[in-house]
Amino acid sequence: MSVRPEPNRRYTIDERDQWEGRWELVDGIPYALAAPTDAHQEASTGLLTEIRNKLRRIDHPCRVVGAPLDLACPGIAVSDDDSYNVVQPDLMILCNPVENTSKIKETPKWIAEILSPSSWRVDRNRKLNQYERARISEYWIIDILGPNVRVEVYRLQNDKYELALHGSTDTIPLLNGAIEIDLAEVFSGLPSNRGS
Repeated sequence: MSVRPEPNRRYTIDERDQWEGRWELVDGIPYALAAPTDAHQEASTGLLTEIRNKLRRIDHPCRVVGAPLDLACPGIAVSDDDSYNVVQPDLMILCNPVENTSKIKETPKWIAEILSPSSWRVDRNRKLNQYERARISEYWIIDILGPNVRVEVYRLQNDKYELALHGSTDTIPLLNGAIEIDLAEVFSGLPSNRGS
């Protein structure tokens, strides 16, 4: 018998860990995460591979990791009690030594979320606000839903995000210009029916 959350109740991360499937918590309210599509996984794998290869080429101390890893860094929660708040970004760049844990407590340098029909509102609203509040230096929203892929790059300036838009063939500097990400390379394997 599977354990699932009941409506109209706040939960802790420890309670959430008993459920089947993938869930995020925001102030104790559970949000189910849908299984990713082929296009989502292709975009995620392409971006992870591009970043990992470029970081290794320059022997950079940071590393890129993909979901599902829990993020419970300072600032993700509205309150000071982080036992009710955890998210699972699609991709993160972490710069502290590797820990043997599935719950990340450090503040990532960069986060990317790949839009899906079930997540786009959350990624553009709730998560944008959470990542800005947590002072995550850079947040990318990768929109693969429409006919043309685009990347929304939010960079923290004076504790507020500033937006820059990029097309699928642009090159974007990352980690203060330590590496450049070639979006044409990242998205070269996307299926043509990705928006469905």
